[in-house]
Amino acid sequence: MNRKSLNHNMDREEKDATKSRPSPADFPLGSLQSRVAARIMQEEKALHTSEQERRKQIDAACATWIISHTQGPMYWLRNWTKTENYQWRDQGLNPIAPFPYKPWPKGARHIDFAAFPFKHDLTEDDPPDYLDVVMGYMLATKNLNIPKTREMMTSWLVVGFITWFCQFYEKIGWVGQSEDDLKAQGLIKYANILYSNQEQWMKDLHPLKRRKDEGTLHRIEWENGSWFLAIPSGVRKLASLHPHGYFNDESAHQPAWKETVNIVRPAVRQIINVSSVAAGRLCR
Repeated sequence: MNRKSLNHNMDREEKDATKSRPSPADFPLGSLQSRVAARIMQEEKALHTSEQERRKQIDAACATWIISHTQGPMYWLRNWTKTENYQWRDQGLNPIAPFPYKPWPKGARHIDFAAFPFKHDLTEDDPPDYLDVVMGYMLATKNLNIPKTREMMTSWLVVGFITWFCQFYEKIGWVGQSEDDLKAQGLIKYANILYSNQEQWMKDLHPLKRRKDEGTLHRIEWENGSWFLAIPSGVRKLASLHPHGYFNDESAHQPAWKETVNIVRPAVRQIINVSSVAAGRLCR
Protein backbone atom coordinates (compact mmCIF):
# COMPACT_ATOMS: atom_id res chain seq x y z
CA MET A 1 0.00 0.00 0.00
CA ASN A 2 1.46 3.38 -0.95
CA ARG A 3 1.66 6.44 1.32
CA LYS A 4 -1.28 8.25 -0.29
CA SER A 5 -3.54 5.23 0.12
CA LEU A 6 -2.45 4.81 3.74
CA ASN A 7 -3.08 8.47 4.56
CA HIS A 8 -6.47 8.32 2.82
CA ASN A 9 -7.47 5.25 4.84
CA MET A 10 -6.35 6.88 8.10
CA ASP A 11 -8.36 10.02 7.33
CA ARG A 12 -11.40 7.92 6.48
CA GLU A 13 -11.09 5.87 9.68
CA GLU A 14 -10.84 9.08 11.73
CA LYS A 15 -13.98 10.46 10.08
CA ASP A 16 -15.84 7.17 10.62
CA ALA A 17 -14.81 7.19 14.29
CA THR A 18 -16.11 10.74 14.64
CA LYS A 19 -19.48 9.75 13.18
CA SER A 20 -19.84 6.77 15.55
CA ARG A 21 -18.71 8.66 18.67
CA PRO A 22 -21.60 9.32 21.08
CA SER A 23 -22.81 12.91 21.53
CA PRO A 24 -24.31 14.39 24.73
CA ALA A 25 -27.50 14.86 22.70
CA ASP A 26 -27.77 11.08 22.33
CA PHE A 27 -28.61 10.73 26.05
CA PRO A 28 -31.15 12.25 28.46
CA LEU A 29 -30.19 15.73 29.66
CA GLY A 30 -28.14 15.59 32.86
CA SER A 31 -27.62 11.83 32.72
CA LEU A 32 -24.28 10.21 33.52
CA GLN A 33 -23.88 9.13 29.89
CA SER A 34 -24.54 12.69 28.69
CA ARG A 35 -21.93 14.13 31.07
CA VAL A 36 -19.34 11.52 30.05
CA ALA A 37 -19.91 12.23 26.35
CA ALA A 38 -19.56 15.98 26.98
CA ARG A 39 -16.31 15.45 28.86
CA ILE A 40 -14.91 13.32 26.03
CA MET A 41 -15.78 16.06 23.53
CA GLN A 42 -14.00 18.69 25.66
CA GLU A 43 -10.91 16.53 26.03
CA GLU A 44 -10.75 15.90 22.29
CA LYS A 45 -11.17 19.62 21.58
CA ALA A 46 -8.32 20.44 23.97
CA LEU A 47 -6.14 17.76 22.38
CA HIS A 48 -6.86 19.14 18.91
CA THR A 49 -6.00 22.69 20.05
CA SER A 50 -2.77 21.44 21.62
CA GLU A 51 -1.79 19.61 18.43
CA GLN A 52 -2.48 22.67 16.28
CA GLU A 53 -0.29 24.79 18.56
CA ARG A 54 2.49 22.17 18.41
CA ARG A 55 2.40 22.25 14.61
CA LYS A 56 2.61 26.05 14.56
CA GLN A 57 5.65 25.92 16.82
CA ILE A 58 7.35 23.32 14.61
CA ASP A 59 6.60 25.36 11.49
CA ALA A 60 8.01 28.53 13.08
CA ALA A 61 11.12 26.64 14.17
CA CYS A 62 11.66 25.31 10.64
CA ALA A 63 11.42 28.84 9.19
CA THR A 64 14.11 30.31 11.46
CA TRP A 65 17.17 31.70 9.64
CA ILE A 66 19.82 29.81 11.61
CA ILE A 67 22.02 26.72 11.50
CA SER A 68 20.81 24.54 14.33
CA HIS A 69 19.67 21.00 15.01
CA THR A 70 16.45 22.24 16.63
CA GLN A 71 15.39 24.96 14.17
CA GLY A 72 16.16 26.31 10.71
CA PRO A 73 16.66 24.63 7.32
CA MET A 74 18.77 21.69 8.56
CA TYR A 75 16.19 20.95 11.24
CA TRP A 76 13.53 20.82 8.51
CA LEU A 77 15.64 18.67 6.19
CA ARG A 78 16.55 16.18 8.91
CA ASN A 79 13.22 15.95 10.72
CA TRP A 80 10.28 17.00 8.54
CA THR A 81 11.06 15.78 5.03
CA LYS A 82 13.07 13.04 3.33
CA THR A 83 15.30 12.42 0.33
CA GLU A 84 15.09 9.39 -1.96
CA ASN A 85 18.11 7.22 -2.78
CA TYR A 86 18.03 4.93 -5.82
CA GLN A 87 21.34 3.23 -4.89
CA TRP A 88 20.18 2.32 -1.41
CA ARG A 89 20.63 -1.44 -1.74
CA ASP A 90 24.31 -1.22 -2.70
CA GLN A 91 24.94 1.37 0.00
CA GLY A 92 23.04 -0.48 2.71
CA LEU A 93 20.77 2.51 3.39
CA ASN A 94 17.05 3.17 3.53
CA PRO A 95 15.58 4.22 0.16
CA ILE A 96 13.67 7.13 1.75
CA ALA A 97 15.49 8.94 4.55
CA PRO A 98 16.18 12.39 6.01
CA PHE A 99 19.40 14.23 5.27
CA PRO A 100 22.23 12.51 7.18
CA TYR A 101 24.16 13.94 10.11
CA LYS A 102 27.82 12.85 10.14
CA PRO A 103 29.92 15.10 12.38
CA TRP A 104 33.57 14.50 13.09
CA PRO A 105 34.14 12.54 16.32
CA LYS A 106 34.35 14.82 19.35
CA GLY A 107 37.89 16.12 19.74
CA ALA A 108 38.98 14.89 16.29
CA ARG A 109 39.55 18.45 15.09
CA HIS A 110 39.32 21.98 16.44
CA ILE A 111 36.31 23.99 15.29
CA ASP A 112 36.44 27.77 15.61
CA PHE A 113 32.72 28.39 16.09
CA ALA A 114 33.23 32.16 16.35
CA ALA A 115 34.70 32.22 12.84
CA PHE A 116 31.52 31.00 11.16
CA PRO A 117 29.97 33.90 9.18
CA PHE A 118 26.44 32.64 9.81
CA LYS A 119 24.08 32.58 12.78
CA HIS A 120 24.14 29.26 14.64
CA ASP A 121 23.77 27.63 18.06
CA LEU A 122 26.36 24.89 17.46
CA THR A 123 28.69 23.77 20.26
CA GLU A 124 31.43 21.22 20.95
CA ASP A 125 28.74 18.92 22.32
CA ASP A 126 26.46 19.58 19.34
CA PRO A 127 28.90 20.11 16.46
CA PRO A 128 28.18 20.69 12.76
CA ASP A 129 28.90 18.34 9.90
CA TYR A 130 29.75 19.23 6.30
CA LEU A 131 26.10 19.79 5.35
CA ASP A 132 25.52 22.16 8.28
CA VAL A 133 28.53 24.29 7.32
CA VAL A 134 27.65 24.49 3.62
CA MET A 135 24.05 25.37 4.47
CA GLY A 136 25.35 28.09 6.79
CA TYR A 137 27.34 29.66 3.98
CA MET A 138 24.25 29.61 1.76
CA LEU A 139 22.37 31.51 4.47
CA ALA A 140 25.13 34.11 4.76
CA THR A 141 26.83 34.42 1.37
CA LYS A 142 25.60 36.21 -1.75
CA ASN A 143 28.07 34.64 -4.20
CA LEU A 144 29.15 31.09 -3.47
CA ASN A 145 31.18 28.51 -5.43
CA ILE A 146 31.04 24.97 -4.01
CA PRO A 147 33.26 22.14 -5.33
CA LYS A 148 31.84 18.67 -4.82
CA THR A 149 32.10 14.97 -5.53
CA ARG A 150 29.09 12.92 -6.59
CA GLU A 151 28.58 11.36 -3.15
CA MET A 152 28.52 14.54 -1.05
CA MET A 153 24.82 15.40 -1.58
CA THR A 154 25.80 18.98 -2.42
CA SER A 155 23.29 19.47 -5.24
CA TRP A 156 20.62 17.87 -3.05
CA LEU A 157 21.56 20.33 -0.28
CA VAL A 158 21.34 23.39 -2.54
CA VAL A 159 17.92 22.30 -3.78
CA GLY A 160 17.00 21.69 -0.13
CA PHE A 161 17.98 25.27 0.68
CA ILE A 162 15.99 26.64 -2.28
CA THR A 163 12.92 24.51 -1.46
CA TRP A 164 13.08 25.56 2.21
CA PHE A 165 13.53 29.22 1.23
CA CYS A 166 10.57 29.16 -1.16
CA GLN A 167 8.28 27.25 1.18
CA PHE A 168 8.83 29.31 4.32
CA TYR A 169 9.29 32.76 2.75
CA GLU A 170 6.80 34.35 0.39
CA LYS A 171 7.45 35.76 -3.07
CA ILE A 172 10.94 34.27 -3.48
CA GLY A 173 11.99 33.15 -6.97
CA TRP A 174 14.91 30.87 -7.85
CA VAL A 175 16.24 29.63 -11.19
CA GLY A 176 18.34 26.48 -11.42
CA GLN A 177 20.40 25.75 -14.52
CA SER A 178 22.17 22.52 -15.46
CA GLU A 179 23.95 20.96 -18.43
CA ASP A 180 20.87 19.80 -20.33
CA ASP A 181 17.11 19.66 -20.00
CA LEU A 182 17.02 16.22 -18.37
CA LYS A 183 19.46 17.29 -15.65
CA ALA A 184 17.51 20.53 -15.17
CA GLN A 185 14.37 18.46 -14.61
CA GLY A 186 16.36 16.49 -12.03
CA LEU A 187 16.68 19.64 -9.88
CA ILE A 188 12.90 20.08 -9.81
CA LYS A 189 12.55 16.36 -9.11
CA TYR A 190 14.63 16.86 -5.95
CA ALA A 191 12.39 19.75 -4.89
CA ASN A 192 9.23 17.74 -5.61
CA ILE A 193 10.56 14.84 -3.50
CA LEU A 194 11.33 17.11 -0.56
CA TYR A 195 7.90 18.71 -0.75
CA SER A 196 6.01 15.43 -1.22
CA ASN A 197 7.81 13.64 1.63
CA GLN A 198 6.56 16.09 4.27
CA GLU A 199 3.73 15.22 6.62
CA GLN A 200 0.35 16.20 5.24
CA TRP A 201 -0.27 18.89 7.85
CA MET A 202 2.90 20.72 6.81
CA LYS A 203 1.90 20.54 3.15
CA ASP A 204 -1.50 21.91 4.14
CA LEU A 205 0.25 24.89 5.76
CA HIS A 206 2.32 25.46 2.61
CA PRO A 207 0.21 24.34 -0.36
CA LEU A 208 1.45 24.36 -3.91
CA LYS A 209 -0.29 26.52 -6.46
CA ARG A 210 -1.32 23.38 -8.38
CA ARG A 211 -2.93 21.94 -5.22
CA LYS A 212 -1.02 18.70 -5.76
CA ASP A 213 1.87 16.94 -4.03
CA GLU A 214 4.40 18.10 -6.61
CA GLY A 215 5.11 20.68 -9.29
CA THR A 216 5.64 20.18 -13.01
CA LEU A 217 8.80 18.87 -14.70
CA HIS A 218 10.43 22.29 -14.80
CA ARG A 219 8.73 24.35 -12.09
CA ILE A 220 7.42 24.07 -8.54
CA GLU A 221 5.36 26.99 -7.25
CA TRP A 222 3.76 27.67 -3.88
CA GLU A 223 0.57 29.56 -3.13
CA ASN A 224 2.68 32.09 -1.20
CA GLY A 225 4.03 33.35 -4.53
CA SER A 226 7.45 31.64 -4.31
CA TRP A 227 8.74 29.45 -7.12
CA PHE A 228 11.69 27.41 -8.38
CA LEU A 229 12.26 27.08 -12.14
CA ALA A 230 14.89 24.84 -13.80
CA ILE A 231 16.28 25.34 -17.30
CA PRO A 232 19.06 23.79 -19.44
CA SER A 233 22.42 25.42 -20.12
CA GLY A 234 22.42 28.53 -22.31
CA VAL A 235 23.96 31.98 -22.02
CA ARG A 236 20.85 34.06 -22.77
CA LYS A 237 18.13 31.86 -21.27
CA LEU A 238 17.76 34.04 -18.16
CA ALA A 239 18.02 37.45 -19.83
CA SER A 240 14.35 38.33 -19.17
CA LEU A 241 14.10 36.80 -15.68
CA HIS A 242 14.65 38.62 -12.37
CA PRO A 243 14.56 35.97 -9.59
CA HIS A 244 15.94 36.34 -6.11
CA GLY A 245 18.54 33.64 -6.68
CA TYR A 246 20.39 31.69 -9.37
CA PHE A 247 21.79 28.16 -8.94
CA ASN A 248 24.15 26.71 -11.54
CA ASP A 249 24.67 22.96 -11.15
CA GLU A 250 27.80 21.29 -12.58
CA SER A 251 29.19 24.66 -13.64
CA ALA A 252 32.63 23.44 -14.78
CA HIS A 253 30.91 21.08 -17.25
CA GLN A 254 29.21 24.00 -19.02
CA PRO A 255 31.57 25.82 -21.44
CA ALA A 256 29.80 29.18 -21.15
CA TRP A 257 28.77 29.14 -17.49
CA LYS A 258 30.88 32.19 -16.59
CA GLU A 259 29.28 34.26 -19.35
CA THR A 260 25.88 33.14 -18.07
CA VAL A 261 26.74 34.17 -14.51
CA ASN A 262 27.96 37.57 -15.71
CA ILE A 263 24.61 38.17 -17.44
CA VAL A 264 22.64 36.96 -14.42
CA ARG A 265 24.65 38.80 -11.75
CA PRO A 266 23.01 42.26 -12.07
CA ALA A 267 19.49 40.75 -11.94
CA VAL A 268 19.69 38.52 -8.83
CA ARG A 269 20.50 38.82 -5.13
CA GLN A 270 22.27 35.49 -4.66
CA ILE A 271 24.32 33.14 -6.87
CA ILE A 272 25.33 29.56 -6.01
CA ASN A 273 27.59 27.59 -8.36
CA VAL A 274 28.25 23.90 -7.70
CA SER A 275 30.43 21.50 -9.68
CA SER A 276 32.35 18.26 -9.66
CA VAL A 277 35.84 18.17 -11.16
CA ALA A 278 36.19 19.16 -14.82
CA ALA A 279 38.49 21.17 -17.05
CA GLY A 280 36.66 24.40 -16.18
CA ARG A 281 37.75 26.63 -13.29
CA LEU A 282 34.99 26.85 -10.71
CA CYS A 283 36.79 28.74 -7.97
CA ARG A 284 38.75 31.27 -10.00
